[in-house]
Amino acid sequence: MKLFLTCTCCLLIALSSCHSGRSTAPAKDSTATDSIKDVYAALKGTWSGDFGGSPIFITVNFANGKQAAGYNIHKGLRRNIHGAMKKDGDNWLLELTEPGDNPYDGRFAINITGNGQQLKGNWTPLNEKNTSAKSFVLSKEVHTENEGFDFFDSYDGDHGEGILTFRRDGSCELQFYPKVNDSTRAEQATIVRGTWQKVKGNHEKITVIWKTNSIWTDKSTTFDVAFYPNDQDHPEKGGYATEFKSDSLSFYHMP
Repeated sequence: MKLFLTCTCCLLIALSSCHSGRSTAPAKDSTATDSIKDVYAALKGTWSGDFGGSPIFITVNFANGKQAAGYNIHKGLRRNIHGAMKKDGDNWLLELTEPGDNPYDGRFAINITGNGQQLKGNWTPLNEKNTSAKSFVLSKEVHTENEGFDFFDSYDGDHGEGILTFRRDGSCELQFYPKVNDSTRAEQATIVRGTWQKVKGNHEKITVIWKTNSIWTDKSTTFDVAFYPNDQDHPEKGGYATEFKSDSLSFYHMP
């Protein structure tokens, strides 16, 4: 009996020692995760700014604190981007690269400011023989319902020119029917892509920078925009576009 009690006591002491020496799982630190989530919330969306004299739009649709991805649109050309996201002091740094199968592809190094209000960075070409490096500052594109001047829709050509479409990500598309002669247009539409830009200080003008196209030779087109106000008593608060006109083109809102 004494032997049994002695063995039992030794066993309990051993188990107690093993339990006390066992390391417990560390408490989960949510600070880093929350920080990443906050940065992601601020980062996600579309950013725009000047890029060597013409507008660029960068849309970020994925970020997890280690990787980020999205796409950019410049002069109507859309390029996917992806790469690393990492902490850089008090800020975050994005290193995003275009696919590389276009002669004008390059690499973005973007700094997200601490308050998440701006993206500052530079772009370097993968092939320096084709173009030069550029620096930029981007601001978040914010669009809210019933506020501001909304023109993100499709518009019919007044004389059978085609269909003009504006999108929030900075892209513009013209399905254009070229003229065969003075009175007849081609049966097959040519798609011409571009990037839109608001004329600073004038919401009634929008400029489109077109992608180089052998049929559509204009580098840019500035449209006068007619808006129907959301609030008749306060038209300055915003409205939706009903008409786009340039020297040679007219488009109206598709009902």
